[in-house]
Amino acid sequence: MIMCTSLDLFAKRNRKAGFNEGKSVGKKEGRIEGKKTMLIELLKTKIGYLSKETIQLIRSCNRKELEQLTKQFIMINNQEDILEILDMH
Repeated sequence: MIMCTSLDLFAKRNRKAGFNEGKSVGKKEGRIEGKKTMLIELLKTKIGYLSKETIQLIRSCNRKELEQLTKQFIMINNQEDILEILDMH
């Protein structure tokens, strides 16, 4: 009986830890996706048009690439500028 209770407690703690870790990862990924969406909308407003390929490229950026695009936003005047920034990193 005591062993079952200990195993149940152990399993419950691990499930809770896994849930909390998953929740944290999900929030982080959600923030990154939100930043990508915002950057895409800002670039559409600034440039006027983004191809499906360019949008997909931005959506597939890693965190470092996204930071570079965001930092250099003011320098972006066309889709080619986006490609150049991403090719540099």
